[in-house]
Amino acid sequence: MVSVEAAGFRQGAGAVLHLDRITQVFDKRGDPLVALSDVSLNVRRGEFISLVGPSGCGKSTMLKIIAGLLAPTSGSVYLGGSLITEPRAEIGFMFQTSTLFPWRSVTRNITLPLEIAGASRDWNERVADVIDLVQLNGFEHHYPRELSGGMQQRVALSRLLVSDPSLMLLDEPFGALDEFTREHLNTELARIVERTNKTTMFVTHNIPEAVFLSDRVAVMGSAPGRILEVMDVDLPRPRVPASRLRPEYAEIVYRIREILGLH
Repeated sequence: MVSVEAAGFRQGAGAVLHLDRITQVFDKRGDPLVALSDVSLNVRRGEFISLVGPSGCGKSTMLKIIAGLLAPTSGSVYLGGSLITEPRAEIGFMFQTSTLFPWRSVTRNITLPLEIAGASRDWNERVADVIDLVQLNGFEHHYPRELSGGMQQRVALSRLLVSDPSLMLLDEPFGALDEFTREHLNTELARIVERTNKTTMFVTHNIPEAVFLSDRVAVMGSAPGRILEVMDVDLPRPRVPASRLRPEYAEIVYRIREILGLH
């Protein structure tokens, strides 16, 4: 593995994830499409960072590169000082849809990554802990068709957590939900991340959601995709519904909207 120091640069202090000048160019009918241009970012251990910006600014592309699912045209990504070139067990990815198997129960959907990894079958306690953490108790033997959209996303989150990744990547996981369910799951996700201290990157189009969940928000612009500004979110934790009533919350939401030209 190539180390950060050998690559000729240094990570920011305390950074566990380092993006160094990432550029991604796609071929669109023979013409180059620059999805990301010269993106650099440090993420500290246990930090929650949201990527927010308009469609087409490269948010999901960035997550795929970090996950090792897509090789950047140029630049590098390092996790814990080692270069990411392919998917790794310590990186967990949650997609926009729950992608649950309809013929498997809640428990068997959650255990799927453990089965794929060939983990020891002595996983009952781990699965029970995750089910308790996401508050799915009583639904262990239900099937996806018997669950609401919000409950299905809880199962998908459980499937991510059961592998105990050091880095969680969530790509617009609540985008298809109604506003009431979305806000409720925001509160639940904040509770879970605060309890587990997972390093998390979260993609969303929803500015209030990004501010509520995050320690920092990377505001992105498009054509080409790039980071315009990284905003600190100085809201106390734990984050609870009343956090949305604090003046600092409204100020940060307003500032991000201003950066994106929404005023």
